[in-house]
Amino acid sequence: MDILWYSNFMSKSVKKSPRLDSQLPYITWFFIVIGIIQLFVLSIYGYIIYSLIKNAQAGNPGMEIIAIVINRVAIPAIVVVALINLVGLVVYFVRYKPKKLIRIGFTLSLVLSTAVIGYVGYGVYANYSNEMEYRKQREITDAKNAEKQRQYIADNARPEITKEATIELLKSCQLKGIYIGDQTDREGGGWGELSSTGVVLTKIDGQPYRVSVADRLIPEIVPIAREAQKTCPDLQFSIDGKYEMRQADGTWR
Repeated sequence: MDILWYSNFMSKSVKKSPRLDSQLPYITWFFIVIGIIQLFVLSIYGYIIYSLIKNAQAGNPGMEIIAIVINRVAIPAIVVVALINLVGLVVYFVRYKPKKLIRIGFTLSLVLSTAVIGYVGYGVYANYSNEMEYRKQREITDAKNAEKQRQYIADNARPEITKEATIELLKSCQLKGIYIGDQTDREGGGWGELSSTGVVLTKIDGQPYRVSVADRLIPEIVPIAREAQKTCPDLQFSIDGKYEMRQADGTWR
């Protein structure tokens, strides 16, 4: 009789552990609170971002800066809560067998946490991809600019041309500009006044672009250039460092 009573007592003790009874509600309530906090924070965050977008569309300044600050503060907190839920709830489901109502609620919380982690992860990946693409395009652009600069230097390594060649370029409308006066202190030197022929040609993309003419050749070159302007609409004078502008009547002043 005593043996039967002792066996029955031990059997009841094993089936219903006081430790588990006291521990399970605390864990359950912990994840309930975490789920509520997560839902509340996401709701507030969504509302704030929506309001910032509306204000930005209305033309209110400073919205982007506020959004950046909020994202830097809110996103880490949201991710931490989602990670706690994601890892903790998986362990909770494995270790404990929650009842139907709690299981449904925790499943929804788990799905929400997974969505948050996935969204943030995709955002990080997208930003990383955009950064890599930007760097790639920047490298391509820098390489093109370096090649263009190298070509510019090569094209203008021997820039002096004769008066006759200048006249031919003017008559064939191959020039976009003619510079006269105030050239001796121009950046890079080699301008008309400093050249042996009196004319310096500058090329852009390998093509003739403008000439700088020394004062001694102005009486010969300028009348021809003025005549060329009648049939070459892109030919523009720069006199003493100031560009002439085409007027409504077709003249340049």
